[in-house]
Amino acid sequence: MDSRADIQKDDDPPHSRLFVIGGKSVSETELRDIFSDFGKIEYVSVKRDRETNQPKGFSYIKFSKTSSAAKALEEMNGKVIGTDPRPIKVVIAASNRDGIRVSGHDEDITATRLFIVVPKSMEKEEIRDVFSAYGDVEHVSIVYGKGTGESRG
Repeated sequence: MDSRADIQKDDDPPHSRLFVIGGKSVSETELRDIFSDFGKIEYVSVKRDRETNQPKGFSYIKFSKTSSAAKALEEMNGKVIGTDPRPIKVVIAASNRDGIRVSGHDEDITATRLFIVVPKSMEKEEIRDVFSAYGDVEHVSIVYGKGTGESRG
C-alpha cells in the first residue's frame, strides 16, 4: 500500500494528474510520447486487468506542472490515438484534496451503474458492444414508453 507521502505526491502540484479514458491499444511508452509534447511527465500508468494483463481502457498521466496537464487536456480531449477509432476522453484525475481517497498511481475504478442517453434506435447489444471496450458489462436495460412500447433513449 502506498504511504501518505506517495498519495500527497500525486496531488502535487494540484490538478497535474490526468485520467484518460480510451486508447486501449496504446502502450505506456506511446502515451508518454504523445503527451510529452505538453510538458514533463512524472509517470504514465496504463491500468490492466489483474488476471489477463490486458489494458482496461483507461490510464493516468502525471505531469510535473499543472499548466502542462491543462494544455494536454485541452489539446487531447476528443482526439483519436492508436488503432482504436474512438476518441479519448481526458479529464483531471480526482485527488484526496477533492475528498476522494486515492492510493497512488495503482488505484482502480469500479463503476456500479451508469445512466446514459442513447439514440432511440440503439439496441441492448449495441450498447453492450460499445461499453465492453471499457470493461465487463453485467447488465443493459433500456427504458420503454408505457403507452408506445418504444425506446425512450
